[in-house]
Amino acid sequence: MSGTSFTVLSFVISVVLYYVQFRNDPSKRGKMIANWVSMVFGVIIGAIATIQGIAEMTNPKTIATTTTTA
Repeated sequence: MSGTSFTVLSFVISVVLYYVQFRNDPSKRGKMIANWVSMVFGVIIGAIATIQGIAEMTNPKTIATTTTTA
């Protein structure tokens, strides 16, 4: 589930805050487009990480342990 938290904190919040701050500045248009593209990429990667995390929680890999006796 850390994929979801990482995605929201790193990609979504930063892009939204940048947009709110500079939405009326036409000189920042190129950076805004790059930010939105990086957000989409980050959300896709975050969704994959979340799905993978859920899959591992529902089907954990078992680790064989051995015991030795003296």
